Amino acid sequence: MKENTSKKTIKSLPFLLGLLSPYILPILGTAVIGSLTILANTGLLAVSAILICLAALLPPVLDLMPLSAAVRLFGISRGIFRYWERLASHSITFRLLEDLRVWYYRQLLPLTPGGILNKHTKLFKSVTEDLETLQFFYLRVVAAPLVAFITLLSISGILAFLLPGAIPVLWIAGMINGLLMPLFSRHGSKKHGETTLKQELDYRHNLQDFLM
Repeated sequence: MKENTSKKTIKSLPFLLGLLSPYILPILGTAVIGSLTILANTGLLAVSAILICLAALLPPVLDLMPLSAAVRLFGISRGIFRYWERLASHSITFRLLEDLRVWYYRQLLPLTPGGILNKHTKLFKSVTEDLETLQFFYLRVVAAPLVAFITLLSISGILAFLLPGAIPVLWIAGMINGLLMPLFSRHGSKKHGETTLKQELDYRHNLQDFLM
């Protein structure tokens, strides 16, 4: 049972990635915007810290003006990039969900000449909810790692001029957060997820028997 589930998961990944192939350029653009959002956050924290430290020394006000302008620039750009990234990423998500629904209907309707809507409404609703869950595939499986990779490359380029010795530490920390932590999280939640799914199926089955 578990081996079949793993095989289905492996086979479904190329299919889902294939649905995203028409949106490669928007995906890359959204990833760059997401990376700019993180870099703007990082720049805001760094420049704010420098500004506070220098202000404690009571220098002339004009010496603080460039840093103050930089804080405003990073603060405003962070909001703009975040809004732009959310708008683009959710647009891709809804397109993916639309393609999944169209594919599913085309596969299902020929098998039911009498019409699935009239005979199996509960089954149709259940599968629709499962399709709704796949809307997070792009946001959590594709977009997040891609944004993290572009951000690591950008920060590595900056550190190459400022502190080259910190680049290996940055990539090791990135690999731990990007690879090991998701694996541990998946291993810890797998059993709980299977139990929750079984309870949900039992609940729907009992509810259907009660209503019938």
